[in-house]
Amino acid sequence: ITWCSVLKKGEEDAARTRERKESQDRSLDDDNASRHSDDVGRAGASSSSSTTNRPAFSQQFNLQRERRALTEKAILLFNRKPKKGIKFLEDHGILQKDAKAVAEFLKTHKKLDKTQIGEYLGEDKDFNKEVRYKYIEDLDFTGMQFDEALRYFLKDFRLPGEGQKIDRLVVKFADQYTTNNPFNRGGKFRTADGAYVLAYATIMLHTDLHNPGVKNKMSKDQFINMNRGIDDGNDIDPTFMSHLYDKIQQEEIHMTGGDSAPSEWQNAATLNPRKRQTMFQKQTESLIKQTENLIRTKKPKRRSISSSSSSILRQQQQHDTKKSAAATAASTTKNDSHDVSAPNGTKTSDDAGESSPANNLLKDAAASAAGGGAAVGGHEDEWYDATHADLDALQPMFDLLWCPAFATFSLVLKENDEPKVAKLCLDNYNSAVRLSSIFAMDTPRDAFVKSLQHFSLLGTIKPLGFKNVEAIKTLLHIAYADGDYLKDSWKTVLQCISEYDKLMRRSPAAQTPVDVFDSGTSGAREAKKRGKKSIQRAVQIHHQNAEILREQLDPALVDRVFTHSAHLNSEAIVDFVRNLTQVSQSEVYTTNNETPRVFSLQKIVEITYYNMNRIRLVWSRIWNILSAYFAKAGCHPNLQVSLYSIDSLRQLAMKFLEKDELAHYHFQKQFLQPFEDIMANTKSQESKALIIQCISRMVLGRVANVRSGWKSVFIVLRIAANDRDKSLVTAAFALQEKIMVNYFTLISKTLQECVLTLGTFARNSFTNISLKSLDYIAKCAAHLAKECSVEGGPEVKKEKKNKKKKKKKQQEKEAVGDEEKKRKIHEEKEEATSEGKKQHQLPPIRRENSEEVLSSSFPVWMTIFKCYSTLLSDNRFALQNRALEVLFATLSEHGDLFTVDNWKKIFTEVLFPVFNSVGSAAATTPPSSASSSAAAAAR
Repeated sequence: ITWCSVLKKGEEDAARTRERKESQDRSLDDDNASRHSDDVGRAGASSSSSTTNRPAFSQQFNLQRERRALTEKAILLFNRKPKKGIKFLEDHGILQKDAKAVAEFLKTHKKLDKTQIGEYLGEDKDFNKEVRYKYIEDLDFTGMQFDEALRYFLKDFRLPGEGQKIDRLVVKFADQYTTNNPFNRGGKFRTADGAYVLAYATIMLHTDLHNPGVKNKMSKDQFINMNRGIDDGNDIDPTFMSHLYDKIQQEEIHMTGGDSAPSEWQNAATLNPRKRQTMFQKQTESLIKQTENLIRTKKPKRRSISSSSSSILRQQQQHDTKKSAAATAASTTKNDSHDVSAPNGTKTSDDAGESSPANNLLKDAAASAAGGGAAVGGHEDEWYDATHADLDALQPMFDLLWCPAFATFSLVLKENDEPKVAKLCLDNYNSAVRLSSIFAMDTPRDAFVKSLQHFSLLGTIKPLGFKNVEAIKTLLHIAYADGDYLKDSWKTVLQCISEYDKLMRRSPAAQTPVDVFDSGTSGAREAKKRGKKSIQRAVQIHHQNAEILREQLDPALVDRVFTHSAHLNSEAIVDFVRNLTQVSQSEVYTTNNETPRVFSLQKIVEITYYNMNRIRLVWSRIWNILSAYFAKAGCHPNLQVSLYSIDSLRQLAMKFLEKDELAHYHFQKQFLQPFEDIMANTKSQESKALIIQCISRMVLGRVANVRSGWKSVFIVLRIAANDRDKSLVTAAFALQEKIMVNYFTLISKTLQECVLTLGTFARNSFTNISLKSLDYIAKCAAHLAKECSVEGGPEVKKEKKNKKKKKKKQQEKEAVGDEEKKRKIHEEKEEATSEGKKQHQLPPIRRENSEEVLSSSFPVWMTIFKCYSTLLSDNRFALQNRALEVLFATLSEHGDLFTVDNWKKIFTEVLFPVFNSVGSAAATTPPSSASSSAAAAAR
């Protein structure tokens, strides 16, 4: 359009110049020809100078064509790798390195791959985070239903495949939706946490309802029950939830990208011939590789047992000739070979080793066939490779087989110490647990895992042998390889690991003894119960077992069980954490006067570090378990265990507070909840003092990232303020002073909690702290008054605009009917006269500001006034007098901010009780300066 307009303007100017020249030539005389030529020369000079200042049309055309070609190339780069596409635009000056500009680019260019846009927005780097925030903050969800907002959110990009990226996008979406639809203006959510959980639940519901592979669809009642208590502990309106379910069921949310995203072949026309040839070669190579893979992975034909029976028999005979075991051992091996292969019966391999259970079973079957035992109907037995589609048919077979197989394996393993036999049995234990996991059968899985625990001999006073060490290795391998399916069997595995650590610490070579938290009495009691000889024998066996494990078991096998927890699926990690806390509880709260141990508590801290980056939905489930455990461990009667638990919690909190939190979320509050519980329930002053130190370190170290965590900080300080220990109260108030002096601007969102804490400090028995608290409450009042004034911030202006709109609508409605008008005018006059009478009793009110007090700020004012009024009944005269002065000074200075209804509440709940108490005191005692101040303020 720009090119056409420039071209058209040039043609019009040229035509206008020709017409003017022709008219001048006809009208001028021959005498003026010379003068006319001079004028034309000057006009030509001026026109040529003006054209030289403007760039030529061809130059503009080439510039815009080059810019368009660069943009197309950048889009191609973006669709392959978003980071390269954005950098290409920045390097060529087409796009500024600004989050808002990049977000606008992602929204406006429709040729961008929607899947790649989602991948780019979901990255965790700082610049990507800024772009994500700008992108979502430009979306306006005001007045939208929740499903409509979710559809609108997903219309220009596709959710990425990685769970962490989806989580970051959903977190910001929920925050923006809550911001546009606040609860006090008709929104459905009190906090963004509820919107976040419901957004995830809606996506899960959509997948459940519209995925043809899901047979049992989620019902409406299940959907509603699943989301109970998600909105700050409250249920969302069932009508709203029912409507949301119906909308998702009726209309699918299209989240799978690719239809509108251009492929490389669609943009190939903009490339030069060499690049098109390169693209063609890549596509050809890709097709060849796909074809080769299809040929290689072609399903093999079924093989008859007779084709390999002779070679298997020959290998087995060679193996039997080398054996020199006793007849009993041979018999047990034969029984084992008949039953041990059942879990692996669905596999075939011509290259299996001689100890393979499948070969042993094939030997018996081949011998049976050689003896004339053909299958019924004249057909030979055949083996098949099992597939996922065969699970329903194979599960009944395994259900019938596992019990006798379990009896055989356990019996042979118990009565035989030969390494090959033990290894064969343990291999089949491993296979049986794997099959139990695949078939989701809890009973056989638990039976095999507990049997392995029994054969490990951990926790007993028995010498370890080869098969016992191998049983421990098998158990650790199962935990590493099949951890996603262990569920409650995790407790058995973790108990074995706990006993292993206990045994290794009893070794003379151990750097950390087992009795690190010994109170000094448990060893003496144990010595009295048991004789010296038995104790010496037990200690000797423990030392021997520890040395055997030190030589034959790599500690890395134990460590990787915990490090691998970061790779467990969402359900498995919750099972893992729940069982680990149970094992840790058994270590800490010991029986039989044993020494408390913190091995599993240390591992809890480790796996919390490893899994802290999981999506918020899963992390909340994990922390609900850990939070309750830390709250209990922090109140342990053993002081060392209590302090260790609190310090571990501090380390985790410092790590967690490195993450940013959006305004409407309460993740930090949930994380710091154990500090509140320990502070409220522990009887140890040392533990309380350590909590104050931990909170102080967190405030000083991560103060810029604290959001909802301020509420927990103030609750902890409030509990400390009620204590009678002066050192504890002094330390807590010192932290409160630091917050008020250095970080007061950061606590504006939790000002009410701050005032409540200061009021608690003001009521304690230490007068100096009480008087300082009153001064800080006055500071909060001044800050609040500044926010509520017209110059205080944009919220007041928004409130005023909304009220003007409401007033205008109300005036339009009142314009209907003359009689109604007259009646309303009469009522307004009566109200005006009654309000005029009330003005003689109330402090002076500026009418232009009477409607400017926000409903959200008045509860904070009431908290301030009630703190003052409560102190008026204090026995300390200095504190009573100071509270009275500050109360009426605040009312006199900021009273014009309140409406008539606000003043009614102030009089009813604050001032009348004050005057009543002053009147009753004056009836019994001489008038004091406090009562005279109250009377003066009343006047």
